[in-house]
Formats: sequence, C-alpha cells, structure tokens
Amino acid sequence: MAIEVSRRFLVPTILSHTRKRERLAVLDGFAKGRFEVLVANRVLDEGVDVPEAKVAVVIGGQGSTRQKTFVADFTFRHQDGTEVLLEIVGFWTPEYLAHRRETLQQFRLHRILIAVPEKSLREGASISKNVLVYKTALKLAPLMEALEKIRTEKFISD
Repeated sequence: MAIEVSRRFLVPTILSHTRKRERLAVLDGFAKGRFEVLVANRVLDEGVDVPEAKVAVVIGGQGSTRQKTFVADFTFRHQDGTEVLLEIVGFWTPEYLAHRRETLQQFRLHRILIAVPEKSLREGASISKNVLVYKTALKLAPLMEALEKIRTEKFISD
C-alpha cells in the first residue's frame, strides 16, 4: 500500500528493504523541508523519532506488541534540546483510556505531560507528577509551569 500511495501522490517512501543510505537521505530531506510528505510501511511505527512530522496517518498495521506508535498532541522543544510531549485527554471511553495508558507506559522513558479534564477524574484518584488537571480549558501559565517542571527534573534517560 505504501508504494501505491507514494506513486499516486509522487512522494518519497521508506520500506523495510530500503537501503540505509537512501533511508537517511529521505529522512534528512524530510527534516530539511525538501519533502512535505513521507510514506512508510511499518518502518516508522516502532519508535523512530520523526520530530518534523506535524501529522501522522497510520494505515493498517499488524498490532504486534512491538508495534506501538505514540504521536503526542504537541511536542515542546526547549532551546537546550530537551523535549516534553503533551498528551491532552479528551472525552475518552474507559476502554480507550486503558489502551492509551498501556501505550504511554511503553514510552515512559520520554518526558510526557498528560493534561486531564477535572471531570474525567474518578473520586479519590491519585494524581502523578506528570499530570496537569484542568477545569474546562488549559490555561497557559499552569501549562508552561508544568512543562518547565518536567523539562528540568532529572530524568532516567539523561
């Protein structure tokens, strides 16, 4: 399917058998803005960081335990190179929330801030340090404060 999409829309593609030199050239072109779109088949869904991507569309997939994609709602990059990913909890069903919690657990080595609407919390729920609770809308000052706190704390992968 990736080849079909690539040919139809005349955009570069990366496949599992793409040679390393070509793969690096395509990713570099994407990072530098020479390509606005990149098509891949399962090559980018196992933890490859593509920070230049603004939108990711995952078509198909095998659902294996290795195959976990996490596309944060927002990525905040500080000038010193540290990043904090922001995941905003919306009107999620309990089933989706359980699935999302499992996915986020696999990305625990990343700095992730989770914004949760107050009305989504169960009574007596414990709030971890990477959770920002908001009433009806995220307010800029508390959001920036929480992002900075997570960004500057000593982290496992540092």
